Amino acid sequence: MVVNGLPGAGKTTVAAALGRRFARAAVVEGDRLQNDLIVSGGVDVGEEPADEGWRQLSLRWANIAALAVNLDDAGFTVVVDSLTIPSLLQTLRESTGDRPLAYVHLDPSITVRRARDAARGVRAIGDRHDAIASEFEPLRGRGVWIDSSDLDVETTVDAAHDAVVSGRATL
Repeated sequence: MVVNGLPGAGKTTVAAALGRRFARAAVVEGDRLQNDLIVSGGVDVGEEPADEGWRQLSLRWANIAALAVNLDDAGFTVVVDSLTIPSLLQTLRESTGDRPLAYVHLDPSITVRRARDAARGVRAIGDRHDAIASEFEPLRGRGVWIDSSDLDVETTVDAAHDAVVSGRATL
């Protein structure tokens, strides 16, 4: 399953708590995969050189897919925690074959997301917020979208878990 949403939506917190709901689960964190393994020469999308940023993002998702397949083959429920856009979600879908894939999109209000993101300091996306949010629109209506603005972590995880287990989040 993929837990998606803008920075400040709660992906990492919810993905970890959601994973703990299953007897055997692993969380694949896209940020850690990219930022902890690449110790020099890392380029994010939006930085220069632009083509390198996109190449590294594609590498990130190839690695996410490979880990997800390996963990699934070993009998683990896999929770992917990473911001994704439609083309990358499609790449994951293709890379994982006929395995079921659930999509949970955390969608708290813009006010809540901006406040949470601003509290991060160096990780803040600031004025890129609206541009990134527009990338998600083609995914609206796919999987399950949860407005977690007024929900605590446990209630958000309850909603996500219910949607995954019931099949409502399946792509």
